[in-house]
Amino acid sequence: MQKPHENPDQILLDDTLFKEFYDNFGSNSLQLQGRVLEDLGTKQLDIYFKSIGFAATVIGAVGLIAGFGFTAFGYVQSVPLFFVGEILLLGSLFYGLFWTQQKYQAEFKSIEDERRKLIEFYEKRNEKFMVLYNSWISTRTISKTAFKELNEIDKESINLFKTEKDRSIPSIYSRTVYVLMITGTLVLFSSFFVFDFLYLIFFCPLLSY
Repeated sequence: MQKPHENPDQILLDDTLFKEFYDNFGSNSLQLQGRVLEDLGTKQLDIYFKSIGFAATVIGAVGLIAGFGFTAFGYVQSVPLFFVGEILLLGSLFYGLFWTQQKYQAEFKSIEDERRKLIEFYEKRNEKFMVLYNSWISTRTISKTAFKELNEIDKESINLFKTEKDRSIPSIYSRTVYVLMITGTLVLFSSFFVFDFLYLIFFCPLLSY
């Protein structure tokens, strides 16, 4: 009967060589996995809290603008302009909220997809490493074939960090929000002074004659 170390597919390792193997292919890899997944988890939490904070800020801004407008309603010279301005401003805020939440959601999903892809890769890699580890615990040898397979899996990790050339650059700017906000502000404030403007434009020149 052939002894384990006489099997050409088996590599006999003493304690020193196994420790080196474990440090390079086990411990270091597991520490890296922990750091990578922790970093992705931190990014997800950051996006989550930013999204909630932004929503709270917008809701507060909506209340402030609406409250200011209706508090000064008695000074309005043109009610239609006032309501159009309010609608445009509220529309810009709600549209901005929706647009920003979409960006947060897309970023959150992108990180989650990356996290799941890494977990799937790490599970595959760690399963192969455990085959080698359990083999050494039982026989003090590891399989050359399994070791080569582990190396091939590690080479695959390079593909996990390749840049997608066809991936579009995400936009962080919405012209619609600014157009609605600026237009709404101008219309709202003009509702308080529209007749004064008309008086200055049309009547003041006539009085000068």
